[in-house]
Amino acid sequence: MKDTKFLEYRRLLVIAENDARDRLAHERPGINIQTHGDAIDNLIEALDREQSITTSMRATEVLRNIHAAFARMADGSYGECAHCGESISPKRLAALPWTPNCIRCQERLDEQQPDTDRLSAA
Repeated sequence: MKDTKFLEYRRLLVIAENDARDRLAHERPGINIQTHGDAIDNLIEALDREQSITTSMRATEVLRNIHAAFARMADGSYGECAHCGESISPKRLAALPWTPNCIRCQERLDEQQPDTDRLSAA
């Protein structure tokens, strides 16, 4: 991989990492349990809390994937598919710089997984 592309992907990873950290910091206060006297208010709080938890879980998973991508950069395997060893397309890396899989292998993995949040596999 050319040094300029490598540096660009690293820059994209740093931006994504900062964004995920910001989302986590923003959502943390929403996870606190607060109760009100009104049942409707309590229900709304519970729904908001559930949304904050979901957003936090996604941001945490993205951070794990970003840190794994930094590790692949360090060991020289960044940009190679973890399953087939082929190069991951530059368009895919630009869209998901933390992805460990080429599109073909990712599609196969998606077919095997139940229809749940696939963020961690991307």
